Amino acid sequence: ALLARSARAARAPGSASTRAVSVLATSSSTPRSPRSWCVSRPFASAADVSAFLYTRTHEVLRPMPGGAGEQTRPGSGNVSSRDGKSSREDVVVFRVGLADRAFDLIGDVKGMDKAVKVHTTIAKHENLLVLRWEGFKRTASDELYHAVWANTEGVRNFRLPFQSEVVKFNKNVLADPYKTVGPSEKGWIAEISVDRHVLELALKNGDVMEEGSYREMCDAEEDEEDAAASRSYP
Repeated sequence: ALLARSARAARAPGSASTRAVSVLATSSSTPRSPRSWCVSRPFASAADVSAFLYTRTHEVLRPMPGGAGEQTRPGSGNVSSRDGKSSREDVVVFRVGLADRAFDLIGDVKGMDKAVKVHTTIAKHENLLVLRWEGFKRTASDELYHAVWANTEGVRNFRLPFQSEVVKFNKNVLADPYKTVGPSEKGWIAEISVDRHVLELALKNGDVMEEGSYREMCDAEEDEEDAAASRSYP
């Protein structure tokens, strides 16, 4: 997976290139530095929600400044006080996007369709959107970096492993996902609110991870991809 980290590329807005799926981008893309990991404190306690979190399907959850305390609509799925409003301690707000690793697996996002409306409470693993993507897939390689590639396309479900409520969608992303969807903070897709105890349970169950655990998972995935591609080389 070392080649994957050194050869991954960034697409400039408006570029016609298509990112390669897993390991290498097209030659017309400009080089991107190795995967950058956020520098953040651990999700250490119920009062501390400062860290980026990650799902096993490569969504990244970025906490909103002051977001743990934004009140949600009365009657929503969030824990509420007697006056029908969530307290600062009850709710955490995140902007959710695709982590860098996700683009290795799908290439470029060409389109997306919303599956739910704003202010909808969504169940665990329920779709928020469906993403349409295109890219190149490495089907085989050897230790000398000879590789066989194939054009590929598909759809990807954008969903979360816990119950939450959709606060809003990124209008810029919906208008032109090819130019705007990316691993940076500007490429966020949806803003969601989640009950703190629901989030803590997802962390406990391993459905959501902190940076260290997520990094280890990505390394293991890339190692397996390299091994599988090597086994398939003619």
